[in-house]
Amino acid sequence: MRKVDLNGLDTDISFKIKMEAYLYGDANTMLKIGKGDPQKLRVYMSKRIEVIENILKVKRPFKIVEGSKDILEVNL
Repeated sequence: MRKVDLNGLDTDISFKIKMEAYLYGDANTMLKIGKGDPQKLRVYMSKRIEVIENILKVKRPFKIVEGSKDILEVNL
């Protein structure tokens, strides 16, 4: 699994990735508590991952960290 540390990236890129990770996490929380359409939430989450992949030019699996704090871990 590739580890991406946001501390080593440009601030704008780091912010964009944090925002996408937040949106992914928010949708995942909604999915867990049973709010919204599960299929639409999964598609939305997949799109958030694709945006991160395109920004970083990496493929799954990867883990995004900021210093020692895990932000998002994406498996296959």
